[in-house]
Amino acid sequence: MNKFSFIKNGLYIVLVAVILFSQTFSAFSYAASPIRLVVDGKEITSEPRPVIESDRTLVPIRFALEQLGAEYDWFPKNGPVETVKITKGDISVDLRIDSQLVSYEKGSKHHIITDVAPKIIGDRTFVPIRLISNIFGIYIDWDNSSRTVLIDSSIPASVEPFYPLKISSIKAGQTINGKTVLKSDLGEVNLTNAKVIKYLLLDSDTAVGKIIAQGTDFDGEYTWLPSVDDIGHKALVAAIYTC
Repeated sequence: MNKFSFIKNGLYIVLVAVILFSQTFSAFSYAASPIRLVVDGKEITSEPRPVIESDRTLVPIRFALEQLGAEYDWFPKNGPVETVKITKGDISVDLRIDSQLVSYEKGSKHHIITDVAPKIIGDRTFVPIRLISNIFGIYIDWDNSSRTVLIDSSIPASVEPFYPLKISSIKAGQTINGKTVLKSDLGEVNLTNAKVIKYLLLDSDTAVGKIIAQGTDFDGEYTWLPSVDDIGHKALVAAIYTC
């Protein structure tokens, strides 16, 4: 038995997610005027208050989810990651602290990349509210005059992609059984400051993985030859580094 038939029999599954990011540090914004959080018409006077990072509003997950009727479990660090599992109806989500890779089940298993990772701030778990909106289809809005995050679970919301890129040569859920071409569709992405594109293969449970291809030809094709060690359920990520 050669290694490629072994990979095929092992059902090596790839789910596709794409990210465009800069290798820079981000900072939290704690404005003099605190951010208000209103869920279904009820103001949540939690402490700590929501914060802003990289133009995204992060909310303390416990208070927001309790008001939305969602349940969550905390899994302390066991190996490389700490995980929060959120369940609401038939949807379950795995958030990894300080990881942009998010896994969720909504009929089938999916992976997405969020632009700001869930994180611990002052012993509390914070999550980008846009991520909750995208996964659960919950409407959110921002009132700049009163610095208020408005969440209304009675209004369905469409998904707002975090990144406009996609991997065009592979389909989500595809089984890989040999040498594979990697190519990304950049759309109208501005590549003025782009330096390199990297394809990352990540474990879907730990978000830990390796670079399987990289280069400076952003529209080019890259060849990936899987190994036996790649067997399993993985997430394939195309990452464009801008500095």
